[in-house]
Amino acid sequence: MNKFEYGNTLRVDANEDITTDTLILTLTSLKPPTAKELTIIAPDLVIGGATVVIDDHTYTAGEYVEYVFKEGDMSIDGTWRARLFRQNAGGTRCEITDYNALLYVVDP
Repeated sequence: MNKFEYGNTLRVDANEDITTDTLILTLTSLKPPTAKELTIIAPDLVIGGATVVIDDHTYTAGEYVEYVFKEGDMSIDGTWRARLFRQNAGGTRCEITDYNALLYVVDP
């Protein structure tokens, strides 16, 4: 993905049923000193409703989320981390994804 590009779909695999969960996706730029964090929730964060295979990876229906990047989201190049959380009724977050597993690069 390129800096300032939008319209692309990010899929994050939870590898477990998340259809009844309240979900939060954070995207964090790891480029100091201009670090940026995006917090994405429904309706922008959508639970995948169909099983799809992309580059030999199977995303199972009800076990992944999709987010379509909006204009201005990716305003910083470099490495970004995606983290998917479930939030309980009391507001406590529990991370579903492996902290180090979801790194991706935004090109200048």
